[in-house]
Parts: sequence; structure tokens; C-alpha cells
Amino acid sequence: MAFHLFYNATFFHLDESDLTSDAIIVENELIMACGAYEDLAIAWPQAKQINLKGTFVLPGFNDAHIHLWKVGSLMSHIVDLRGFNSKEKVLDALKSAGEKNPHRDEWILARGFNEAMWEVPSLPDIRDLDTVFPDRPCQIMRTCAHIVIVNSFTLKRAGIDKDTPDPEGGMIGHFENGEPNGILYESALKLISVYIPEITEKQYKRMILDAQEECLGMGITSITDPEIYQPQLKAYEELEKEGLLKIRINLFPVHLPALTPVKPKISKGKCDRKLQIDTVKFFADGGLSGQTAALFRPYLGSENNGILRMERDYFFKRAKKTQEKGWKIATHAIGDAAIEQVISIYKDLKKEENNQLCHRIEHLGLPQEKNLQDMQELGIIAVSQPAFVRELGPNFRQYLDEEYQKGIYPYQKILNEKVTLAFSSDAPVVKDFRPLTGIKDSMERKDLNGFIHNKEEKVSMKNAFLAYTKGGAMADGQAGIKGELAPGFLADFIVLDKNPFSTSLDDWENIQVLEVFIGGESVFNK
Repeated sequence: MAFHLFYNATFFHLDESDLTSDAIIVENELIMACGAYEDLAIAWPQAKQINLKGTFVLPGFNDAHIHLWKVGSLMSHIVDLRGFNSKEKVLDALKSAGEKNPHRDEWILARGFNEAMWEVPSLPDIRDLDTVFPDRPCQIMRTCAHIVIVNSFTLKRAGIDKDTPDPEGGMIGHFENGEPNGILYESALKLISVYIPEITEKQYKRMILDAQEECLGMGITSITDPEIYQPQLKAYEELEKEGLLKIRINLFPVHLPALTPVKPKISKGKCDRKLQIDTVKFFADGGLSGQTAALFRPYLGSENNGILRMERDYFFKRAKKTQEKGWKIATHAIGDAAIEQVISIYKDLKKEENNQLCHRIEHLGLPQEKNLQDMQELGIIAVSQPAFVRELGPNFRQYLDEEYQKGIYPYQKILNEKVTLAFSSDAPVVKDFRPLTGIKDSMERKDLNGFIHNKEEKVSMKNAFLAYTKGGAMADGQAGIKGELAPGFLADFIVLDKNPFSTSLDDWENIQVLEVFIGGESVFNK
């Protein structure tokens, strides 16, 4: 048997005791013991010793909601519009992309703009794109991924005109004269996506592997990719067969797949697979930053209440069938109206077959107090993104009334109600998706303009770390094997050059992830 003794570090277990150790023993992929170096060296004299040189060790971070392949697509496949502060700069970036790829039959695809951060905060439309691309297909996606803008050439190719009806759960934008303005919301995006050339399996695999390396450099050892269709599923499965997946990955098919739910298990001291597939994804509404999340009260200065994606009866029938087949459910719900609908569905599912399954709500932007109480009672897990407060906070202040602003992403209330909370990034919706940044966001709640959103909802440093480690493991249904440094747990841990618990938040930018171990094996070394 191969034993490894990791020593000369501060191992922070992130358990209830707040104790630390200076050494751990790892066999195969599991932690066998934690304690004092002298004791472990005597008990395991045959162990290979690995000196971590006075560093600080934490359980690996679990990003419980990150679109991994989409992160990779912005690294190699489409134009990244995140961070631009004006429409003109966005158009310049598109023009530059077109010059680099002059073939007029090839699509120009881009993602990531946030008009609330522009000097003139209004959505671009068909006229803007037509000035850059009058004769080739072009689509730009807002950072929330719930709104796209296309040019006239693309609308014509898709057969969309002033008489085209809105699809269920979506909307086609129009000018005052009734002509389409090129802005498409929610399910209306599918009117265009069917015309975009399919990404090849080779391209998907490249995107996943590129994003995997990016995650490892941030100390992320487990992720959930929460929107998967058959082509991406196939790419992930092929990468696992080829032994190229390093991080542990939980996949959420959007449509009920014709396969049996499966999750990793420990057998003979090893984890039998990297992929977990046991949860189906639903969408109840859109995003707050783009004013498509479903609200009971309208957005500030408008008559718009956002979009509920599904009628309740249709939603329940699909959810019931999903649960009956043994699948857990994760539902995107941000606005209070959407959250209310989802919880009412989950309540009814408790009367159906397989009612012991633990479901999730993704994002949970504006829950009411009664919603949190119901979530605790029903065992519903909240998976949310503290980075939204930082990167999208200016949108919330622009689009939400004062009462809604007081209730945005109420993390301390969630914890007070003893609802399981898992943190994540939803990258590439946000540009900076480092877990250490997200943890800091949940403690400071400060947006890009320096405004602090609801200081009473700040969480403690330990609770923030727990939400990015143990919380994610609980959301995966893997609380017994991930998210802690403890005997019997997977040896997934990260080595930092500084102890964040004794480092000023102002100096967190300088904390380095030096090495990452997954299953006791080094998979990243700075």
C-alpha cells in the first residue's frame, strides 16, 4: 500500500472544532489520519514524506455552479466582452474580431457585456450591430446569458419579423413601429441558436480542458456545470474515459436523459469516477441584472415584472416525472415570484415517489422570509453567487426598488434559517471567479462602484469558506467524502502561501495557490 505523509504545513480542517494539524496521512485517494507530524511519522514509518514548507492547507474549493465549457469558450472560441465600459468599445471589439476573421459566412459570436456599467447604460440593438456587420451573421450575448442582440442579417436568416409571435417563456423585442429591434429574451434565444453552427466535440473538449486548468490555478477541485446538453455530455464522458479530467465534476442535463443517475462512490479506498450525473436542471425565470427575473412588483420605473419561464402545471408534470425516475432537481430561480413558484412545486413533490431526494434552488436572489423557512423544512439547498453583488450590484441599484434592494442575496438570513448554503461563481457571468474573491465578496458585499449592499447580510470568514467547500459538497450529496480535511474524506486540498484567516482582506489579492492535490495527487504546481 502507498502511504504519503504531508507535513510542515498548517492544515485547516474546516470542521466544527476549528482545530488545525501539522500533518496528514493519505492512502490512495483518501485521508487516513490528521495530527501531529511526530505521531504520524511513528505510526506510518513506511509513508513517503512530502514537505509542504510551512504553507497553509485548505480543502479544495467547490464551485457549485460554474459553466465550465462556457468559461473555456471565452478563452478560445468567442469574443469576450466583459469589462468594457461603453457600447463603442464593444462595437470596436466586434469590428476587430471581424477583421481577424473576414469570411462573411462565418458567425461573429460574443458574450459578456453589461450595459449598466457603460457611460450610457442602455442595451444596444439591431441598428448598432448593423453598422458593424450589415452582411454577415452576428450575435452578442449579455453577461447574464438571458438576453442576446442580433443584427438584421441574422433576424432575416431566422425568419423573424414584426409578425413573429413570442415563444412561450420568452420575448422578442420591438421598436415603437412594431419592427423587431434585434433584442431577444429568455426562450426566444432558441429562435437564433438553431442557426448557429454546432460546436464540434473536439472544440468542446478543448474548452473544458482550458477551463479546467484555469480552475486549478484558483484552487478549485470540484465544480458543478449546471446546463448540459447531449453534445457537451458526450465530450465530458470522452474526457473521463481518456483520463484527462482532473477535477471532480457534477453535470446537470437540462432535459431528462435516457440514462440512470450516477454519482461517484468510494471503493477500495479510491473514488470510482470523476463525473457525477444525478440532477436535472430547470429554469423558472431569468436574471435580475437584465430585468428578466420574475418579480411580484415591477422593476423600477417600468411595468415589467420579468419572465416566468414555465406555467405551473407544465413545470410540475416535468418535475414529477424527473423525481419519479430518481433524479434530483436544480431550478434556476432568482426573483421572488419565481422562487415562490419553485418552492410550491417542491412542496408538492414531497407527496410523490422518491420524495427523499434533496433538491436545489440556483441563485436565490430575492427570497422572502417564508421562503427560507420552507426551504429549511423541505431540505432545499441554496446555491448562490456572492460575486453577483460585486459585479452586478450597480444593476440592482438601477433596476430594483428600495425594498427589493434590502432583500438582495440575503446570505446571513439564509444561514440564520439553517438553510444549507453553497457558494459558486456562475462564471462566465462574472469575470473574476476566484473563490477567494467570492469569499471576500460575501464578507464585504461591496460592488464595483464601492457601494455596500445590506451590511447586515455580511457573513463571517469561516462561514464563507464553509459555503465554498463543505456547502458545495452538501449540494452535490457528497458531504461525507468531500469538503473537509478529515479521515475518510477524499484528499482534495490546496496549498496557499499565506493563511487567509490571518491576512488582511486588502492583501488577499496577493495570496497565491502554490499547489493543488486531488485524491492526494499533485495536479497543479505554480
